[in-house]
Amino acid sequence: QPQIQRVGERGTASGVAVDLLAKIVTITNAFGNLEPHTVARAIGRKAKEALLPYTFDSPPTTRVNGMVDYSKGGNNTDLHFEVAGGPFHWRSFHLDQIMGNIDWVRRSLTLTNVSGQAHGGRVAGHAHFDFVPSNSTVFAFQTTAAGVDLNAFILSYFQRSNKLEGRFSGELIVTNALIGQTNSWFGY
Repeated sequence: QPQIQRVGERGTASGVAVDLLAKIVTITNAFGNLEPHTVARAIGRKAKEALLPYTFDSPPTTRVNGMVDYSKGGNNTDLHFEVAGGPFHWRSFHLDQIMGNIDWVRRSLTLTNVSGQAHGGRVAGHAHFDFVPSNSTVFAFQTTAAGVDLNAFILSYFQRSNKLEGRFSGELIVTNALIGQTNSWFGY
């Protein structure tokens, strides 16, 4: 049974198979708390760059099954993750805890059953990212929030507040958008 150990971190798998001819690595029932950026560096430069904006203060608990196509222009990756941990940060989003499923299939990434705690409230949602357009990533998402501290939320995103008070709940649905182009977002 393959194992990886680092100080305070451990990962095991029922199996890891490497097909040198097809340039595919198959992972079966991998489980552990390895630092995601370290794992991404082991997969390759593109995986490392893709994961850079997403950080956990401590390694999350993760289960992984599937295969990575590491051939040039590889289009057959089919990996499935179950992740739980925190605190988690992505751009201006900061969550105390987060958990959910990640399905990386070919040139798309789908997040399902995502839930967490942020600013004293609960958040949940799902998202889909399509990497086929080479010049930009098309995405869509749905998120709900309940009991989130309004002042803490505004301060984390805008670094200033007019001393807002109270809690908010709501839902945001973006049906079609491009990464890095906020004027491209459509939804309600």
